[in-house]
Amino acid sequence: MKKLIFSFLFFFFFFYSNTTYSTINNKILVKIDDKIISSYELKNKILTLLFLSNQELNQKNINRSKSFAMKDLINLKIKKSELSKYNIDIDQGNVLSRLQAISSNNIENFKGQFIKNNINFKLFKEEIITELKWQKLIYSIYKDKVTINDDQINDELEIILKENLEIEEIKISEIVILLDDNKSFQEVVEYIKAQIKEFGFKQTALNHSTSDTAKDYGNLGWVNTKSLKKENYQVLSKMKVGEVSEPIKISNSINFYKILDKKKTKSNNINKEKIKNNLINSRKNELFNLYSNSHLSKLRNTATIEYK
Repeated sequence: MKKLIFSFLFFFFFFYSNTTYSTINNKILVKIDDKIISSYELKNKILTLLFLSNQELNQKNINRSKSFAMKDLINLKIKKSELSKYNIDIDQGNVLSRLQAISSNNIENFKGQFIKNNINFKLFKEEIITELKWQKLIYSIYKDKVTINDDQINDELEIILKENLEIEEIKISEIVILLDDNKSFQEVVEYIKAQIKEFGFKQTALNHSTSDTAKDYGNLGWVNTKSLKKENYQVLSKMKVGEVSEPIKISNSINFYKILDKKKTKSNNINKEKIKNNLINSRKNELFNLYSNSHLSKLRNTATIEYK
């Protein structure tokens, strides 16, 4: 990961002369029920987003990142409030694995870059822990609702085996953006497209996607095209390697996809169990993501959010 090169004079001038981002006069910017978002937290979140996407620290990038940074913080506070009602423990090994994935297996160097660029690494790590706890909570609440119809899976599997002399698999990355009342569909689409164009799909997925795959830069792995939902299949099956899809609205989220690779498998080499497992895992992931976004959306709609 490239380093963000900050000029000390610029850093001092910008953050200590702009009252919005001042750490001297730290202000409460938003109150969400019993939680608050301070100007320091917003500044730190913006710096984190810029650092992770290798963006230069300038007014244009700060302005572009501000609304998304605030949205992420609001969602984070709402998740923390909900998590406080439960006793959820996280294996530190899972935290370490997440950090290793983000830091390309060089956590100490990654942490050093945070410190060098005046970014609070502790807050970043706390976000990771919150997200892991949130995933565990969603699983515990909705696991009984995430049911897979074996007959349907078997029917789909038989169709795949009968209709294809060869099976096409595609390696996909995704960006899932949860819609809310603060931004219109078009505003979100234009912002994400601009982020992808300037910083690439992987970094945009890591920084902005609300899917559990964000930690892996949006990577969904290899997926059989026939296991895709109809609306996704119609788009993705026609795309070429390296192409990014137009936004696809699914429920209360906007989804972007990128084709990383394609391959075909002869029918006599097809691993029936592997395809079936892919079908099952694909359905489970879709359902858990839908429940996660829906649960967060309901909490946000009932939360009292006051902008100071």
